[in-house]
Amino acid sequence: MKKITLFFVVALISGALFAENFKIKGTVTDLQTGTVRLKILQNDGTLKLDSTLLNKGKFEFSGKVEGACPAIVSVQQNPTGAVFYLENSTIELSMKSVAEKSANPYSVKITGSKSNDAYVKFTADCDTAKKKLECYYELVKENPTSIYAPFIIVQYRLINAMKYEQLKPVMDAMGNEAKNTYAYKVDLEGKLKDMERVIVGKKAPALEFPDSNGNKQNFTQLLEKNNYVLIDFWASWCGPCRKENPNVVAAYKAYHDKGFDVFGVSFDKDKARWLKAVNDDKLEWTQVMDLNGMISSRLYAISGIPSNALIDKNGIIVARDIKGEDLHTKLKELLGEPKE
Repeated sequence: MKKITLFFVVALISGALFAENFKIKGTVTDLQTGTVRLKILQNDGTLKLDSTLLNKGKFEFSGKVEGACPAIVSVQQNPTGAVFYLENSTIELSMKSVAEKSANPYSVKITGSKSNDAYVKFTADCDTAKKKLECYYELVKENPTSIYAPFIIVQYRLINAMKYEQLKPVMDAMGNEAKNTYAYKVDLEGKLKDMERVIVGKKAPALEFPDSNGNKQNFTQLLEKNNYVLIDFWASWCGPCRKENPNVVAAYKAYHDKGFDVFGVSFDKDKARWLKAVNDDKLEWTQVMDLNGMISSRLYAISGIPSNALIDKNGIIVARDIKGEDLHTKLKELLGEPKE
């Protein structure tokens, strides 16, 4: 995995400050008229929005940024489009209005931004890698001081994949340039704080949802009769969840008599599908529904399911996201040999 010299990147970006303003001279190759929007993720943690109209496929934006920062140019109602690093220089941009299935869906071509050239070079290997997510993670892990690291974590959805023990050391290693970016201030700081509320050793946030009969249930009721409760976040439509369910069933059968129970929290919105999955997968424990996971996702900093939290009798989190054999190993450690 490549490393990038911090001095080189800072020099490029600092050099852009000598220009007083930026000017984007753009062309949409497949559209003559319409609306073009500009979103700038400014380094002070604020968003700057602008828009203009196409004139025979041409458009322009101008303004000033305090240091190079990510920007997005989109056409019509498209939420995405050309994503690049904006600096105070004259930038020429060419793109299409409709995405295609390719590595460059909007056929974006950008010249005139040295910081964007450096960003493209920095991420080039990962852009063509087969295992992109793993590649981007290794890239930021090896280059946490890069000004691009926070944006990469957000842009390529690492923020949803990285565990606390992965994200925190990378953020701790970031320098002032990286920390003085929109992605760090708005996305990463908030994400880490959410994670820290529900790491091992913290008190488990209370959850109370209706069961299939409409009666409110919470996991603290189960702790009155058990030593440990696994809060299992899942959904009928989630393939990995359904694949993990037999493992949870096996753990429940092996350790239930030793003081282990499960509190299933479904992220479904279709009650019939939820109950069918409960029956099909033979989930015998308490089941409740959190519509689309709106409450649980926020309280437990959940970016994807399946997810879980193992709670002890005092309501303290003793493990997070233990699946497969790891679940059985942890229960054996806490409760001894399983039931034969």
